[in-house]
Amino acid sequence: MRKNGGKKKFKNQIFIYSFFIIVLIILTITFFTLSNRSLMQEYHLSYKLYDYLGDFYEDQSKANDCIRNYLYTGNKEEYEKYEKIYRHAKESVKQLKHNDRLVKEAWRIDLLENMLESYQEQAERVVLLGNVKDSAYGKAYDKLLEINDTILKTSDDYYQIITKAINETLENIDMMKNRVQLFTIAIVAISIGGVILYAWIIRRSILHPIDELVDNMKEIKEGSFDFKRVKVNNEELEVLCVALQDLYFNIHQNMEHEKEKSELKNALLLKENENLKKDELLATSELKMLQSQINPHFLFNAMNMIYQEAILEASPVTIEMIEKMTECMRYTLSQNSRTSTLHMELSFVENYIYIQNKRFEGRIHFELVMEDELPNIGIPSMIIEPLIDNAVKHGLANTEADGLVAIHVSKSKEFIYINVSDNGCGMPSEELEALVMNDFTQNSQQKNIGLNNLKRRLSMYYSNRASITVNSVEDCGFEVLISIPIQ
Repeated sequence: MRKNGGKKKFKNQIFIYSFFIIVLIILTITFFTLSNRSLMQEYHLSYKLYDYLGDFYEDQSKANDCIRNYLYTGNKEEYEKYEKIYRHAKESVKQLKHNDRLVKEAWRIDLLENMLESYQEQAERVVLLGNVKDSAYGKAYDKLLEINDTILKTSDDYYQIITKAINETLENIDMMKNRVQLFTIAIVAISIGGVILYAWIIRRSILHPIDELVDNMKEIKEGSFDFKRVKVNNEELEVLCVALQDLYFNIHQNMEHEKEKSELKNALLLKENENLKKDELLATSELKMLQSQINPHFLFNAMNMIYQEAILEASPVTIEMIEKMTECMRYTLSQNSRTSTLHMELSFVENYIYIQNKRFEGRIHFELVMEDELPNIGIPSMIIEPLIDNAVKHGLANTEADGLVAIHVSKSKEFIYINVSDNGCGMPSEELEALVMNDFTQNSQQKNIGLNNLKRRLSMYYSNRASITVNSVEDCGFEVLISIPIQ
């Protein structure tokens, strides 16, 4: 037996036990301090919601005053002040929207944000109409004030929502406080038990074996000894630890070897599967390539044959319809990248509604109104046609005569506005609210799925710079407004 090694081991054991007790005490104090700090922070952040909401309504009122002053005086400083206040109001709504305490009421915050954006869009429209002295300025100005009044009237409801959220948070904080107290008491009790256990372990595992070892060493000097009486033999423990360690390393090496073999097998299998998938994809892509070469060629040849027959039969209406149909097909088949330009998209819409006017003649009328000098910006292709289809399928499905689908395209300094509206059956306010909440989808019969797909495409193309706004009143039609950034 090596005495120096034995003494060193005993010191290490004492150090470990002492270190464990100290760490336990430090963890208890740290946990209690951090928990109290976290609770205080929760209180502060909860009541901060009132500040954000109050700032929003105050900014909205100030912004409305600034825009009115600007409209009356034409002072640009008032308009700049309005834009600054509007950005601050939008930031307040953003803080409310991303607050974890309002997760359940997130859709209500979205509605508030939509109302703020509607106010901003209407304000820009009023300014634009005022600059050009348009006759629609008065109605647009009245609508702006109406939107402002609507926003301000929601203050009581939203303060109740904030109060409810704060009360729930306070209840959770009280529960957390009770749990922290119970947990702290438990840790203190464990610490006391640990100290008692520490003293018992020191006595049983260190002091008592040392006494036995000392007694046995005395007997060795006398020539009579029995190591069996020593419950802890340091030399034997050292040999046992070395043996166990060697055994562990051997088993560990074998396991690592088997693991490497298994990973290599899996890698080979994955490589095989990947090669098979590549072969399958290659065959599929070749088939699709052949189809894409044959089908458009066949369709255009067939349309050309029908076009020649129409010329021979002297049918100018049929000839024009075939020309419009051919242009529509050419546009849809050419959009492999799913991107286009505004002018190309509007040209397609002109051809498309020409055919639709012929198809629904007498029942539904389609009209396209475009503002002059629209910039030819890049946009996702086929974003207007789904809105026209939705108007026909859902809004005007039961219309027998005088149906109208109107497409209006206008611009501002920063945005292109595409407005598609109909005079059909419209939608009740409850369904409209549910539609907005569910990202423009309805669980029943999968209605308005085109709006959902369009929103996702705009989100992927423009991130959060583009927006879709819907308005509808039952029996008074349905309206969709797309705002696309020019740059």
